[in-house]
Amino acid sequence: MTTIKTILIEDEELAQQRLIKILQNFPQIEVVGQAFDGLTGIEKIDTLKPDLILLDIEMPGCNGFELLARIEHQPQVIFTTAYDHYAIKAFEENSIDYLLKPIERARVEKAIARVKVGESSDIEGIVNRILSLKAENAYMKRLHVKIGDRTLLVQVNEITHFESADKYTTVHLNEKEYIIDNPLIELEKKLDPSLFLRIHRSLLVNTSWISEIHRNLGGKLQVQLKNDAKTRLGVSRSFVDKVKNL
Repeated sequence: MTTIKTILIEDEELAQQRLIKILQNFPQIEVVGQAFDGLTGIEKIDTLKPDLILLDIEMPGCNGFELLARIEHQPQVIFTTAYDHYAIKAFEENSIDYLLKPIERARVEKAIARVKVGESSDIEGIVNRILSLKAENAYMKRLHVKIGDRTLLVQVNEITHFESADKYTTVHLNEKEYIIDNPLIELEKKLDPSLFLRIHRSLLVNTSWISEIHRNLGGKLQVQLKNDAKTRLGVSRSFVDKVKNL
């Protein structure tokens, strides 16, 4: 098995520890160095000449992009960051992957599978990964709910459905609900259409929360959710075909 000499460059100690723990599952990865800032990272890379670096973007000293512009040895790069807006610039730097924090083992495994020691990434592969990442991050993952002087971050996959009334929209979770002023039509544009389905002019449902589809005594369709309340929501006639396709 070919060993991949790797350096971790990350300014958060807990994030470094998490990466090391994950990388222990991959015997081909040999961590030969660590750095907690960009300037130390430059020195480590040019001295140890790794095959691969896992590189954070926002760091003291210099950021990840500035680091890449200043190193002499050119390893393959996997970016690790909490911010998805750097994606396109990251791939312009010929990186092989872009991992969003919190980083999971499954994503690391996919990234490492792309590492080719001694070879540069092909342009077609880079373009395909940009398009894939843009699609993956194009839709809203968290909803911002303002409550007084604080903002609550609600994970979209925890939302069972949205229900609009007048100028407001109710965000329903399993045991909670919040009122927001976002129109349903705007929310629908920002949510993954493979996950959220409009079943009524005033209802947008998370399909992963649908457990059953019923036909009531009047012949109209209803979807039943797998929340604790076993909520049933009526399907309007114009959306029946979409529900049947589901």
